[in-house]
Amino acid sequence: MLFSQIILKQTFLKLYGIFQDIKLILHRVLDNISDTIVAVSTVNGSHCLDILFAKESDPEWLVMQRKVEVRIVEQWISEYYADLLAYKK
Repeated sequence: MLFSQIILKQTFLKLYGIFQDIKLILHRVLDNISDTIVAVSTVNGSHCLDILFAKESDPEWLVMQRKVEVRIVEQWISEYYADLLAYKK
């Protein structure tokens, strides 16, 4: 076996091992980190599709995902102002 074939085989095996663990890696990434840092995942779409401008042709799942995200941000803002008022007292 040539040296280059050995290197390629080692590289392939490393990459193959990484991709075998991709489900585990994604599972960790797509979990809530805390009660306030939450993962909003979908089986549809692609990365950052939800932050593009809304269009009338957007599918229902995308419309609903954006609504979930807005509710989460609204909750963060409400909690911030509640904490701010409590701090000022």
